[in-house]
Amino acid sequence: HSSLVAALDDLDVLPPAVGLHSFSGSAHQIGQLLSTRAGPRLYFGFSHTVNVAMGGAAEPQPALLDAIRAVPERKLLVESDCADERSATLALPLALRLVADARG
Repeated sequence: HSSLVAALDDLDVLPPAVGLHSFSGSAHQIGQLLSTRAGPRLYFGFSHTVNVAMGGAAEPQPALLDAIRAVPERKLLVESDCADERSATLALPLALRLVADARG
């Protein structure tokens, strides 16, 4: 994620918004990214499918919960991370629960 910080700082023209899909960095890295010039345009996505299940865990890791809590509410994206409607319908409630549990 340090290379992402450097890449954002090097941009001459910033895009209107940047969504960081199924963000896998730490709470500290979120702070670093938000402190860049692009910080106001960054949004952080989390999904149960990628952030929990694909990591082989039955439960979310404490570092993931810390990262979700580090994201300002208005910059938080909840993702199903599924390509088809049926899978997304099943995955989205898991992602919502993940974020809700992390944020209390």
